[in-house]
Order: sequence, then structure tokens, then C-alpha cells
Amino acid sequence: MMEAERIDQIKAIKKRLNRLVFPDGETNISRICELIKQTEGLYSVPLNTLYRLFSEQETAADLCALVAVCRCLDLDIAYILSPPEPNAEKGASGTAAKKFPVLRDPRYLGMFHGFFYTPNPERDELIRFDLELKKTTYTTTATMTYYGKPVDVYQQVMPDVRILQGTPYLDEFHSNIHIELTNEAGDYYFLYFTRQRLRSHDLYFRRGIAITPSSVSTNAPLLQNFVLFAREVSDDKLSFVHGLLADVSPEFYIEKAKLRQLCEEYPVVQRFYQSFEHILEHDVVSVYPINEEAILAANQSGLDRSDIVAALLLLKGGSIATRRQVFDDLDAYGTFSKNVLQQPNEI
Repeated sequence: MMEAERIDQIKAIKKRLNRLVFPDGETNISRICELIKQTEGLYSVPLNTLYRLFSEQETAADLCALVAVCRCLDLDIAYILSPPEPNAEKGASGTAAKKFPVLRDPRYLGMFHGFFYTPNPERDELIRFDLELKKTTYTTTATMTYYGKPVDVYQQVMPDVRILQGTPYLDEFHSNIHIELTNEAGDYYFLYFTRQRLRSHDLYFRRGIAITPSSVSTNAPLLQNFVLFAREVSDDKLSFVHGLLADVSPEFYIEKAKLRQLCEEYPVVQRFYQSFEHILEHDVVSVYPINEEAILAANQSGLDRSDIVAALLLLKGGSIATRRQVFDDLDAYGTFSKNVLQQPNEI
């Protein structure tokens, strides 16, 4: 190995190590030294040796100290020692780490129970998942337990539990939270949702955006909504979850036949229709445009507000609102882009 390559390798090791051990940029090497002393089966490492190990100005790395740190903090030593990738080590350290620190807000930590749709865009079944956000000594971890329900050739549902892990980061400028979750099998989910400053209670509800590969043959990216709850939702209330996963815009459309069906199935929808018929009927053709904001603002019917929201969720769950989008480009668009859009105009 040439000297320049050796130095690049050591720089990559130190950057990964600092990023994983001190994700918010606040170093506490003395604490690491104490933890190594307290860890059974490890020899103590001099403090000066640890300082040199974490210093990105040093062009040497003590292997014994590195192994001790990895074993003490349960870090993936194979990843830390892997060859440097061009331009891959720049994004998550320094300025980026300050702009996107690890989430540490205790109001957002704990076990949450969520839903999104199956990644198969041809099916409309709900998938449950648990999301645990847990603070450790130096970082916060995110663990998703995904409860899949694939169907075999005999149309029998097979249990399919998968574990994905990641780190929750806070986008301080935009006040959003994002989590990239993966596992060794190649499963992938990216969750993105708003962060509100909670003062009097912990997080109990949040909706957001989930991105994952679709299960169609091309595995094109699939974008959909997800919802989180602090407490589990019972099976008899799942009909409301469909409305929470529909398009979040305040106006949606429902076919007349579907509205009549829901009126027959749910008395709360029938009462809702009778109370707001004057709003729904004036411009109806074959579908009813329902504006949630207008409905809630115009409530003079005497209906309880929770009944109105329940009816809106049932209606939205049965609406023609978009639930998932598969970003799979048509070949025809690629050909047009190549042969027309990117060619100079004829003179």
C-alpha cells in the first residue's frame, strides 16, 4: 500500500469512528477511557492513546485501542476498517453533524406503534410496525420491527417479521426528523416527519412520509404516508387508519356509491351526511368533493366533533385519494428525453 493510500485509509477510519461515537460533534474521550476500564474482558487504554486515535490530525491509529473502543461500544469494526469510498466520508461529519444532530429529545423517545400500506402497490392491506427510539450512552438508536403478511401460492398469509435499524436525526433548520432504517437482508425504509416542541406530554401521534422499494419487479421507489401512535390501535378501529394514510390535502373525493355504502355500514357517516348534505350536494356529479376545513368550520349541526372527525376518516379511507406513488419511469419518457429534450433545436 502506498503512503498516500495508507493515510487515506486511516483518515476514513477516524472519520467513521468520530461520526459513530460522537455524532453530535461533542467529544468526551475521558468518558470512553472510563467505559473501557469498566468493560469486562478489556484491558485499559491510556488516555493519550485514545486522544491520538480520535484525532484526525494524527496519521496513525492504534489497533488495540480501536478494537477496545469497538468492543466497548458495540461498533461494527468491519465497517470502520473498510476501504474509504471516494467522497463518501464527507457528508456526515463536521458542519453536517451540527446541522443534523442525532435526535435526543426525550419527548420523542420510547416505543411507538405504526401503520403503512404494503409495498405491493396492487394490494391495499395495512402493515403494522413497531418503532423504538432509544437513547444509549452516546447516541440514539431506532429499531423498526416490521410485521409483514405475504401470501403464498395457496393464498395463505405467512408471518414475516423483519428487524431494521438506524439512527434518528433532527433537521434543526426545518424542524423535521428523518430516520434511515436498514438490515443485512437489504430491507430499506426512510421515514421523515415533523418535529414539534412538546412541553407537557410525550409524543403520542405523528404522521409522516415513508420511502421504500416497491415489491413490483422493478423495485422502483415507493412513496406513501405512515402514522405513529404511542399506544396500540385495536383491530376494531383499523377502519379509521385508512383515512389517516390517505392524501393529507384537506379536500378529497368519494364516489356516490361508496358514500352510500359507508352510510349503510356506519351510523356516524349517515349522521354526518344528513348534517352536511347542504355542503355536499350543491356541486355533486358522480363524486362528492369533501373539504375537511370547510366541514369543520361549518359545523352547526350539533354533531359531536369527534363524530365528525370519525366520519371524515371513514370517508377519506374510502375515497379515491392517492395512497401510494411508485416512481417507476416509463421507457417512452426516457426515449423522448434522450431523442428530443436533450437534443439541440434544428436551425
